[in-house]
Amino acid sequence: YYRGLIALRRAHPKLFGMTDPGLIRYRVSFYEHLSLPTPHRCIAYTILGYDSHSYRYEPSSAGFGLETGLRHAPHNCGGGHYLETEHAWREVVVLLNPTPTGQDFALPGANEDRVWVPVVSEWRASTGEPVGAPVTCFVNVPGRSGMILRTATLQDAADWKRDALIASWSDPFSSPFCTHDNGF
Repeated sequence: YYRGLIALRRAHPKLFGMTDPGLIRYRVSFYEHLSLPTPHRCIAYTILGYDSHSYRYEPSSAGFGLETGLRHAPHNCGGGHYLETEHAWREVVVLLNPTPTGQDFALPGANEDRVWVPVVSEWRASTGEPVGAPVTCFVNVPGRSGMILRTATLQDAADWKRDALIASWSDPFSSPFCTHDNGF
């Protein structure tokens, strides 16, 4: 668990290694300033991360280019392309619960149907892979623990939709996509 937390901090120094007070004031917002409720004795804040999209350079190769459907920057150079990539770390929510019982925390963007992915839970920490199911409106943080969530990407949503569809094949009665109105 602790190795995972250290790896997370090293993997994202822009989020978890800020030292400039002005930058910290700009990027860190406590729930009270966002008009979100915080359970008694708990701490909750958000950290603004990377820009929502950036560009990475992809050298040209046979069969690779505009036909792939990837979004390209308005320019290319050196025979390659700058491809637009979506950052999963646009915003991070840090929730800390020092009480002995679990507490429900509201999540930012609930009215926008924003999806959050837990990357640190009670017993596990990851540098990017989800450690739990995606959440939208609120999350329960167990007693005497913390949780870190990141924004979900379009690829995360596609993966969850695929996994739900596969689950429906193995157990059709547990799928949210199946209405069972046709006698099956």
